[in-house]
Amino acid sequence: MLSRQQQDAIRQRIVEAGIVQFLANGYEATSVDAIAEAAGVSRRSVFRYFETKEDIVLTWAMSTGPGLVRELDGLDCITDTVRAALDAVSRHVGRHEGEHPVSLAVGRLIERTPSLRARAHEKYLGWEDLLSDALTVRGAAPVAARMAAALAIGGLRIAAREWVAGEGRRPIGDILAEAYGPFCEL
Repeated sequence: MLSRQQQDAIRQRIVEAGIVQFLANGYEATSVDAIAEAAGVSRRSVFRYFETKEDIVLTWAMSTGPGLVRELDGLDCITDTVRAALDAVSRHVGRHEGEHPVSLAVGRLIERTPSLRARAHEKYLGWEDLLSDALTVRGAAPVAARMAAALAIGGLRIAAREWVAGEGRRPIGDILAEAYGPFCEL
């Protein structure tokens, strides 16, 4: 019986190996066997942690969600809920600038793969729930928190798609600031 920490480490190895394999060989061309070999686990272990290859990509994409919530610390979540949500997402994007090349590559992979593209919305919905719940815990009214989270994450989704479509020529932070601009005037 593996400890929770050991299970988390195996799960993380599978995710990292999967992303490397997908980016190197393409999503469709990457087999579960190749991911298992790269992660140093059995094929059965991959399926113990993930039902599909799509789940591996989604797990990678969702992994920074808790960091997004921490960006709310020190922000006024009660009287300026929308601004807090927008600022948290902007800070989060800026804090992960070093990871943008990999994020751009994964974004391209997602856009080129219909099944991944459909599943990518799960990431955004998950982040929206995390952000909304965190705003509510920090004192925001639940409906206001939900709306602020939807606006902030919707803007992120639009900015990310523009960023990927533009091959990353413009920094995602600039695109996000443009998307959020009209709402920062409120």
